Amino acid sequence: MEAPDDLDCDPQTMFEAMAAGNPNLPVPFFLSFQQVKSKAKQYSHDIFAAKSTLVNILDRHEETVIKRWHKKTTVQRQKVLTIAFPTIPPTHRPDFWAIRRETASQRRAGTFYRDHWLLPSLNLEDLSKPRNLLLFLRSRARNPPGEFVNADANSVHVGHTAQAIMPPYLSGYTMLLAGQDTQQSYGRMLSWDDDDDAFDMMSSGIGLQPGEGLQVMEIQ
Repeated sequence: MEAPDDLDCDPQTMFEAMAAGNPNLPVPFFLSFQQVKSKAKQYSHDIFAAKSTLVNILDRHEETVIKRWHKKTTVQRQKVLTIAFPTIPPTHRPDFWAIRRETASQRRAGTFYRDHWLLPSLNLEDLSKPRNLLLFLRSRARNPPGEFVNADANSVHVGHTAQAIMPPYLSGYTMLLAGQDTQQSYGRMLSWDDDDDAFDMMSSGIGLQPGEGLQVMEIQ
């Protein structure tokens, strides 16, 4: 299926015209194809490198990690988490916490709590419980990153609704993450002009708008 004709117009001009009539309408940051491709390549490298490191650690030390983590008190676990992630939010659902700390105009101008919106599952309250961090590490190590695309994309719904973390925008392409299990293929782009199925893949959820794909990769 071909993309609708009205999408062939300049998207930036279209968004700016719409925002002129509604100042509260968010205007995304626009990226070129080469910028998206470059960012996706770097993210993919980092994701698979981190996964490889995590797999190696768990292959060698998983039982030790489990035993030592269970022996620690909640305070001790929180100390370890804070050393690893100094800006980790303290409470469950930090995105809801953040929404009460900034006005809509402050969020649109540039939120101070980007990690709260982008990584709501990473917080002291949840990860200092006995099993949560261990399950998180094991699942990310033992499954390809494409398995988590929908969950990671859905996790930032509050941030999108609050206009705190808008994904960048590139029209005319679909990014593929789910089912792409190699560093080279993860984040590959399909042109709507060159691939008859590319637009349908994005519309059906098999692929993503490239900016949304970049945001998922940043989360991962």
